[in-house]
Amino acid sequence: MGYNRPLMDRAEIDATLLRLLAEASGRDPAATDLGASFEELGLDSVARVELLAQLEDTFGVHVPQEDAMHLNTGREVARYLRRQVS
Repeated sequence: MGYNRPLMDRAEIDATLLRLLAEASGRDPAATDLGASFEELGLDSVARVELLAQLEDTFGVHVPQEDAMHLNTGREVARYLRRQVS
């Protein structure tokens, strides 16, 4: 899969990720915390897989399954994405 995504800064990554987490959890972005675990946000395994697909499409990165299983909070995902897109 070839991805072509322009570089994103930290604020843009965090804001976009927050929006995606809010959509996936059915919460208002203002009430969504990047530090909350996916479990705390009410994301089951199916929702996590769907979120992963959205992250890959939105940020133009591939997240291998072995990496994805270690990402349990929005903050962890944000750090991972910053390494991938910067």
